[in-house]
Amino acid sequence: MNENYDVDLSGGVINALGPASAVIGDWVLFKDQKGVAAANNLTFQSNGLKVRGVIQDWIMDINHESLMLQYVSVAWGWDRK
Repeated sequence: MNENYDVDLSGGVINALGPASAVIGDWVLFKDQKGVAAANNLTFQSNGLKVRGVIQDWIMDINHESLMLQYVSVAWGWDRK
């Protein structure tokens, strides 16, 4: 995957769908470009893969936040880097 996204959340919330499969070492980086993530958050949807050992989504909800997730293993899935 290895992608970098400057996200403009000023128009509302965004749901980012992760890949259906990942390779150890894959990463994705989201940056809150306008500093409004507390009001309009971004949800990284795990698409069936684990996030910290559980199938769940990850919500970015802090203004000016940068969220970098890396795929570390099948058992653990995505984790914040």
